[in-house]
Amino acid sequence: MGPPPPPPPPPPGMNQDCWGNVPPPPPPPGKRGKKMARDEIESVQGLMPPRGTTERVVRLSAVNTNRRAMLLHYAAAPFDLHENLWILKYGEANKWYTRPATSELERLRKFEDAGLGPDVRNWACHEPDCLHPAPSNMVKLQFGEVMGVADPDERQCWCGEFVEEEDTVCRFGKSCSKKRNVRDAISNELLVYLSVVEADKRDTDDDQDAADDMSFVGSTAKDDQCCDGSKIYKLEKTGSKNACAARAYQNAALRGWSTIFSCVIKGEVDLAKMSGGIKCFERVRNLGDLLGDAEGGKIKIFY
Repeated sequence: MGPPPPPPPPPPGMNQDCWGNVPPPPPPPGKRGKKMARDEIESVQGLMPPRGTTERVVRLSAVNTNRRAMLLHYAAAPFDLHENLWILKYGEANKWYTRPATSELERLRKFEDAGLGPDVRNWACHEPDCLHPAPSNMVKLQFGEVMGVADPDERQCWCGEFVEEEDTVCRFGKSCSKKRNVRDAISNELLVYLSVVEADKRDTDDDQDAADDMSFVGSTAKDDQCCDGSKIYKLEKTGSKNACAARAYQNAALRGWSTIFSCVIKGEVDLAKMSGGIKCFERVRNLGDLLGDAEGGKIKIFY
């Protein structure tokens, strides 16, 4: 007996395009599973981007497999600093706030011009203790140059890997011995990483659930948790790049909160004492440039 005849073609109009061609079969389950695995992030190390990538959407599968994150790997702009300066200056760490109206921000600037900057923080952006975050199934992480860069070739010579030979010159033109000295100086400098966290405002009267943010770990967004899509914001402080990235990942994967801006300043700087908006800052290109004082009384900032 010969081999069995081939199966008959599909009926006209079934699984055919307009030219009568039959599309190829779907890929095997194994290949499809590998593609999905590349989009899953299970630890903070997975946040580091592939080379040349400026943004991507991933799935955070640590607790909730339905939670996705938009990772933005490009550097923040002065506009981002301007939009978040109100909470960097007036907010206290680990407290939730609503964004003040433009008229309120203008009133605060007038108090600053009168020399009352440090006193403004005591009551500016004050909110009752009824602001509580709700988890979101789609979060955003500004994972720019503070927590990691998109292209390794764009990395400045301040904390990258180096070789041990004293006479070796890195691709940025600095000797590795100087690179090592700069890195050691950074590790001994008191630096503060500031992150602005954004979350949906939770509409609930359940004080027991709202009293502890950890009650939302692993939970998913529900239609009855948010009343009108209002956002609330929180300022977080950490002491290193790794701690900053880990906090952003935990907030996104476990709590469903976004990190929309991050920057680094020297630890002894009090932003409440400054006035004049972003013109009072001197933006630097890397952590090494934070060492030393800025010219003209400005505040060095890396973002």
